[in-house]
Amino acid sequence: MERTARLAWTGVVAMAVTLSLLTAYSAHGQALDPPESVAKLPRTSFEGPAQEALVHKLEGSWKLSGYQLWDSDHSEYMEVARRKDHIDETVETFLFRANGTFRHIMGDNLWFTGKWTVDATLGGGDSASAPPHHVVLAVDVSGTMKGDPIAAARQAALALVDRLGPKDRLALVTFGTKTSASGFGRGAALRSAVRGLKAKAKKTRLHDGLAAALSALEGAPSGAKRAIVVISDGKDEGSGVDLPTLLDRSETAGVPIHAVGYSRIERKYLSTLKAIARASGGGFHEAASAVELGETLGAVFAATVPESAGKYFVLHTTAVRGSIPTMRREHDYFVGTFVDQGRDLMLFYVGERWDLGRMGMRQGHRFGRAAYGER
Repeated sequence: MERTARLAWTGVVAMAVTLSLLTAYSAHGQALDPPESVAKLPRTSFEGPAQEALVHKLEGSWKLSGYQLWDSDHSEYMEVARRKDHIDETVETFLFRANGTFRHIMGDNLWFTGKWTVDATLGGGDSASAPPHHVVLAVDVSGTMKGDPIAAARQAALALVDRLGPKDRLALVTFGTKTSASGFGRGAALRSAVRGLKAKAKKTRLHDGLAAALSALEGAPSGAKRAIVVISDGKDEGSGVDLPTLLDRSETAGVPIHAVGYSRIERKYLSTLKAIARASGGGFHEAASAVELGETLGAVFAATVPESAGKYFVLHTTAVRGSIPTMRREHDYFVGTFVDQGRDLMLFYVGERWDLGRMGMRQGHRFGRAAYGER
């Protein structure tokens, strides 16, 4: 019986816990690194705000959404199973609790629990002393954004909120028939404000919205990295601030305005966004669809507010116990990274000891963020 249980546990490790890595999305698509290249990155211990931000990002429930294999003939990861469309039916789940414990479910009668910590990053160092980012997200809530576009903006903005460092702050400005501005914040209150974004206004007071965004940043702490990200079709309707005044203020404020243009009307109005971005030293990007809008926003956010720690992290689990009596592992290590601007988690199983030489395994699980409960 004990031998059978031990073999069963070995099979679990080989089949269900052997995980792999993806790099973050770039503006031009997904780039994939084999484990060997990750193994060469420097390992840096870290603590304080940088660790707090990463731990906060990991906390919660993650459901299996994909399974991948490394194809050595083509030097790329190959998707061999995808469950993202049926994520609520997925059995395999990780639940990282805020009290430092975790639960991993792989089947109705197969699970294990233990304690978890993040003890290092790969490819980056401790950025606790890095300056904070104060960013204003200015969103057009007119009819242009109704439906899928505003939904894509919400999703991208929520991913940004999840990856803000402890010192980073985000403010939300909406402009339509009227302009509304929230204070700078992070966490639950900010998530609630982002989830409440709706597009139904009949006008677009673009100039007033950007003027409000610039005013909000005047109170940012000394040394903070300030920026504005604006989403609009570029057509202003009814603003009290005219374009020459806004351009002058954009040029002298020292705040880059990164504009993402999405138009369901004449594209000629996008030239206004280009002019504002150019005057402020920011960038302009055009999205041709709601899907592209979400992807573009994610790339802009990633460039505007970089990760507070390394691209990869080392996850240390201890006191692991499971449904099989012999399922006991005092120490296990994983290497992980976030993809899709933070919506998905990829982990690579290393083993009982931190050993870069064991990073040759090429099988992977990809987990999507999900509200799953305490199963």
